[in-house]
Amino acid sequence: MMSSSRFGAPASPWTERFGVVGGRVYGLTKKKDELLHAGLAPSNPRLHPQYYDFIPSADQFSIPVNDEEIDDILVAEEYQRYLLFGNQSWRIPPLNSVLSWDGSAILLGGHQPGDDQLYPQLLRDYMAQRIEVDESTWLPFFAKDRWYNFDQDFSDTITEADGKTWENSAWNVDDDRIWNVLRFSIEIANRIVTTLIRDNNKWLGTILYGRVQLWYELYSQPADYQRYIGKKDYRILMNPDTEKDFCRRLGKLFLGRDVEPNADKRHEHITGLLKCLVWSFLPSTNPLLGVTAPYENGTAAHPMYELGHALFKARLQDGGNLSPAVQKQVSEDHEDHWLEPYVDSEPIREMGRSLEAAIFGGTPVKLS
Repeated sequence: MMSSSRFGAPASPWTERFGVVGGRVYGLTKKKDELLHAGLAPSNPRLHPQYYDFIPSADQFSIPVNDEEIDDILVAEEYQRYLLFGNQSWRIPPLNSVLSWDGSAILLGGHQPGDDQLYPQLLRDYMAQRIEVDESTWLPFFAKDRWYNFDQDFSDTITEADGKTWENSAWNVDDDRIWNVLRFSIEIANRIVTTLIRDNNKWLGTILYGRVQLWYELYSQPADYQRYIGKKDYRILMNPDTEKDFCRRLGKLFLGRDVEPNADKRHEHITGLLKCLVWSFLPSTNPLLGVTAPYENGTAAHPMYELGHALFKARLQDGGNLSPAVQKQVSEDHEDHWLEPYVDSEPIREMGRSLEAAIFGGTPVKLS
């Protein structure tokens, strides 16, 4: 139990360290410890909120003995998947074990038991190997001049790592206090995207070069289209190799195009598609919210998540490799103009989630 909780009431160690989402405290009535719980702590095995990166021994697991304990595990993990983009807390430690870029030396994440005794050496290793921001290497659509100011009629209170605070009502990338934080995140995003381009990532190849079509244009015959028009106009987007296989089995002609094999040309293509992409900020009333506006210049809050939406909107605006039915919807400003597709075998139509799954693994799930 925390004797001086920042929540004004006793809180669990995980809640004290990570806080709660949106001011809500996740509570299981079955917990009898009278602590505030955020729902992030793994139920089985129990892990330390900071030194959680280790393989638990057999005696750290306890077999549930009743329905209440089973519910505790299942409900907590379902809530964690909601908070952590499809992951459970116990799956996060491997992401913290090793921080390495393109084969560089391994850098411990500092979350293994005993790492508190190694902090001086870990800090020296970090300072020697830390990620340096190099804006000159960024893709054009990540550049600083792509950001709009965001002015509010109220001030946000910003708390620095050292506890100092300052007030801000104008979010402006020309303010070094803001840009020096934001540019690090953009550096990571840029490295991810350039790696996807370089490695000819399957997901990126699908988004850039796959054929956008209505499902029945591939799976049924033209004579049957009227059975589905206006009723089940779901769009699909397949990797070209996958679509070729379907066409072969269905006895249809492949009408798409292959993924560009040249990395420089893939780089040129994505840069061209996103030549009008710009970014801005959103109010802090809902920190999980991101918006990609359906206009020539989109605004976004979370670069990687929103980049998925921006890429597909750019594909529609570009007009290349769209089926006749989709071209008609786009040209006539149909109500489904911006309708996103099912990508390959994913269960939902959500381009931001799709990109996240392509990068970090997992299966896209609904936002709520």
